[in-house]
Amino acid sequence: MLLVFHGGSPDDYWPYVFPAFAIGSSGTMLIFTHGSIAIFQAVPSSMAGTVGAIYNSALQFGSAIGIAVTTSIETSVEATHGGPQEYAGRAAAFWFLTATVAVQFISISVFYDRSTDHKPQPKHGEDGYPAHLSTESKEKHYNEGKVTMTMSRLLIS
Repeated sequence: MLLVFHGGSPDDYWPYVFPAFAIGSSGTMLIFTHGSIAIFQAVPSSMAGTVGAIYNSALQFGSAIGIAVTTSIETSVEATHGGPQEYAGRAAAFWFLTATVAVQFISISVFYDRSTDHKPQPKHGEDGYPAHLSTESKEKHYNEGKVTMTMSRLLIS
Protein backbone atom coordinates (compact mmCIF):
# COMPACT_ATOMS: atom_id res chain seq x y z
CA MET A 1 0.00 0.00 0.00
CA LEU A 2 2.87 2.39 0.68
CA LEU A 3 4.14 2.05 -2.89
CA VAL A 4 0.70 2.91 -4.28
CA PHE A 5 0.87 6.34 -2.61
CA HIS A 6 4.57 6.94 -3.29
CA GLY A 7 4.01 9.37 -6.15
CA GLY A 8 7.39 8.88 -7.83
CA SER A 9 9.18 11.75 -6.14
CA PRO A 10 12.74 11.16 -4.84
CA ASP A 11 11.75 12.97 -1.64
CA ASP A 12 9.28 10.18 -0.87
CA TYR A 13 11.98 7.49 -0.64
CA TRP A 14 12.39 7.32 3.15
CA PRO A 15 8.75 7.78 4.19
CA TYR A 16 7.30 5.44 1.56
CA VAL A 17 9.70 3.28 -0.45
CA PHE A 18 12.13 2.14 2.26
CA PRO A 19 9.43 1.06 4.75
CA ALA A 20 7.47 -0.61 1.92
CA PHE A 21 10.46 -2.71 0.89
CA ALA A 22 11.39 -3.56 4.50
CA ILE A 23 7.85 -4.55 5.50
CA GLY A 24 7.07 -6.18 2.14
CA SER A 25 10.23 -8.32 2.04
CA SER A 26 9.87 -9.57 5.61
CA GLY A 27 6.13 -10.15 5.13
CA THR A 28 6.69 -12.12 1.94
CA MET A 29 9.32 -14.26 3.65
CA LEU A 30 6.94 -15.00 6.54
CA ILE A 31 4.08 -15.87 4.18
CA PHE A 32 6.20 -18.28 2.10
CA THR A 33 7.67 -19.91 5.21
CA HIS A 34 4.35 -20.35 6.98
CA GLY A 35 2.69 -21.48 3.76
CA SER A 36 5.28 -24.23 3.38
CA ILE A 37 4.86 -25.30 7.00
CA ALA A 38 1.06 -25.40 6.71
CA ILE A 39 1.20 -27.45 3.52
CA PHE A 40 3.67 -29.98 4.90
CA GLN A 41 1.69 -30.26 8.12
CA ALA A 42 -1.46 -31.13 6.21
CA VAL A 43 -0.09 -33.90 3.97
CA PRO A 44 1.16 -37.39 4.84
CA SER A 45 4.94 -37.68 4.99
CA SER A 46 4.93 -40.12 2.07
CA MET A 47 3.59 -37.36 -0.20
CA ALA A 48 5.76 -34.49 1.13
CA GLY A 49 8.19 -34.54 -1.81
CA THR A 50 5.45 -34.41 -4.42
CA VAL A 51 3.50 -31.71 -2.61
CA GLY A 52 6.68 -29.66 -2.09
CA ALA A 53 7.51 -29.88 -5.78
CA ILE A 54 3.99 -28.82 -6.78
CA TYR A 55 4.03 -25.94 -4.27
CA ASN A 56 7.39 -24.60 -5.43
CA SER A 57 6.40 -24.99 -9.08
CA ALA A 58 3.22 -23.03 -8.41
CA LEU A 59 5.25 -20.29 -6.72
CA GLN A 60 7.60 -20.03 -9.70
CA PHE A 61 4.76 -20.15 -12.24
CA GLY A 62 2.75 -17.58 -10.29
CA SER A 63 5.74 -15.26 -10.04
CA ALA A 64 6.30 -15.41 -13.80
CA ILE A 65 2.63 -14.68 -14.51
CA GLY A 66 2.55 -11.91 -11.90
CA ILE A 67 5.56 -10.16 -13.42
CA ALA A 68 4.04 -10.42 -16.90
CA VAL A 69 0.66 -9.07 -15.77
CA THR A 70 2.06 -6.15 -13.78
CA THR A 71 4.38 -5.20 -16.63
CA SER A 72 1.46 -5.30 -19.07
CA ILE A 73 -0.68 -3.14 -16.80
CA GLU A 74 2.13 -0.65 -16.27
CA THR A 75 2.95 -0.26 -19.97
CA SER A 76 -0.73 -0.03 -20.96
CA VAL A 77 -1.41 2.76 -18.48
CA GLU A 78 1.82 4.56 -19.35
CA ALA A 79 0.84 4.56 -23.03
CA THR A 80 -2.23 6.67 -22.27
CA HIS A 81 -1.15 8.64 -19.18
CA GLY A 82 2.08 10.53 -19.85
CA GLY A 83 4.58 7.79 -20.65
CA PRO A 84 7.25 6.18 -18.47
CA GLN A 85 8.18 9.52 -16.84
CA GLU A 86 4.88 9.59 -14.97
CA TYR A 87 4.01 7.39 -11.99
CA ALA A 88 0.48 6.43 -13.12
CA GLY A 89 1.53 3.10 -14.70
CA ARG A 90 3.46 1.94 -11.65
CA ALA A 91 0.63 3.03 -9.35
CA ALA A 92 -1.86 1.00 -11.42
CA ALA A 93 0.42 -2.06 -11.20
CA PHE A 94 0.68 -1.62 -7.41
CA TRP A 95 -3.12 -1.27 -7.16
CA PHE A 96 -3.44 -4.56 -9.06
CA LEU A 97 -1.01 -6.26 -6.65
CA THR A 98 -2.90 -4.83 -3.68
CA ALA A 99 -6.18 -6.20 -5.05
CA THR A 100 -4.57 -9.59 -5.67
CA VAL A 101 -3.29 -9.78 -2.09
CA ALA A 102 -6.74 -8.77 -0.79
CA VAL A 103 -8.42 -11.54 -2.81
CA GLN A 104 -5.88 -14.07 -1.52
CA PHE A 105 -6.41 -12.93 2.07
CA ILE A 106 -10.17 -13.26 1.76
CA SER A 107 -9.85 -16.68 0.09
CA ILE A 108 -7.60 -18.01 2.84
CA SER A 109 -9.88 -16.60 5.53
CA VAL A 110 -12.88 -18.36 4.01
CA PHE A 111 -11.47 -21.63 2.65
CA TYR A 112 -8.56 -22.57 4.94
CA ASP A 113 -9.44 -25.74 6.83
CA ARG A 114 -8.08 -25.64 10.36
CA SER A 115 -9.64 -28.95 11.42
CA THR A 116 -6.35 -30.81 10.93
CA ASP A 117 -4.22 -28.36 12.92
CA HIS A 118 -2.40 -29.91 15.87
CA LYS A 119 -3.37 -33.46 14.94
CA PRO A 120 -0.68 -36.10 14.47
CA GLN A 121 0.21 -37.04 10.92
CA PRO A 122 -1.34 -40.27 9.62
CA LYS A 123 0.80 -43.38 9.51
CA HIS A 124 1.45 -45.38 6.35
CA GLY A 125 -1.41 -47.69 5.49
CA GLU A 126 -3.98 -46.21 7.89
CA ASP A 127 -7.59 -45.97 6.74
CA GLY A 128 -7.97 -43.16 4.26
CA TYR A 129 -4.22 -43.00 3.65
CA PRO A 130 -3.29 -46.03 1.56
CA ALA A 131 0.24 -44.73 0.89
CA HIS A 132 3.00 -47.20 1.64
CA LEU A 133 6.74 -47.14 1.95
CA SER A 134 8.61 -47.07 -1.33
CA THR A 135 10.85 -49.94 -0.25
CA GLU A 136 9.71 -53.42 0.57
CA SER A 137 12.15 -53.93 3.40
CA LYS A 138 14.83 -51.93 5.13
CA GLU A 139 16.17 -54.91 7.02
CA LYS A 140 19.46 -56.58 6.26
CA HIS A 141 19.54 -60.32 5.65
CA TYR A 142 22.27 -62.53 7.06
CA ASN A 143 23.51 -65.48 5.01
CA GLU A 144 26.36 -67.52 6.42
CA GLY A 145 27.91 -64.56 8.14
CA LYS A 146 27.69 -62.30 5.08
CA VAL A 147 25.44 -59.28 5.05
CA THR A 148 23.28 -58.80 1.97
CA MET A 149 20.59 -56.25 1.26
CA THR A 150 17.26 -56.73 -0.46
CA MET A 151 16.97 -55.75 -4.11
CA SER A 152 14.68 -52.78 -3.40
CA ARG A 153 17.24 -51.40 -0.97
CA LEU A 154 20.01 -51.73 -3.57
CA LEU A 155 17.97 -49.81 -6.13
CA ILE A 156 17.70 -46.87 -3.76
CA SER A 157 21.42 -46.82 -2.95
